[in-house]
Amino acid sequence: MIKDGWHHIQGEDVYVVNGFVQRGMKCINGDYYTTHPYRQNKGDSSATIQSNLTVAAFTAGIRRGSIFMV
Repeated sequence: MIKDGWHHIQGEDVYVVNGFVQRGMKCINGDYYTTHPYRQNKGDSSATIQSNLTVAAFTAGIRRGSIFMV
């Protein structure tokens, strides 16, 4: 099990609590922004914020392209 705190997973900096991805951070032009995991809706161009994704689900979703950080 991954320990609580900041981790670099699949190219994303994410904060993990009790094995679940809570939020992330991105650095754009020297400024840091909070990001959240979103999942692409099936048959739709919209996305839904995902709370309490396990690290395994987050990793698989990022690899598949169905989860992204915004």
